[in-house]
Amino acid sequence: MNPRSASPELVHVRTEMNDHGTMTVELHETNETRHLVEYESEEIHDTLASLPVGSRVPIEMVRVGTRSNVWKVVALHGRRVPTADQSVSTAN
Repeated sequence: MNPRSASPELVHVRTEMNDHGTMTVELHETNETRHLVEYESEEIHDTLASLPVGSRVPIEMVRVGTRSNVWKVVALHGRRVPTADQSVSTAN
């Protein structure tokens, strides 16, 4: 069984999505690194692909497989992106 996030988790984008659809994020609460490799929809994929390093976004995810640190994003809950002065603003 794949555990699903009980609620959205705020993550920081550490590496932008590559040509294979993989990106690395860090959980805000625990500093845990996760590799996002699958996406519930094309819309989720495209939204995450547009985010630059440093962006923060609340997501829900489930583990892919049982022994690896790879995850599928099943929901987005808005997005937050750093502005030019590196403060954070909400973009809908």
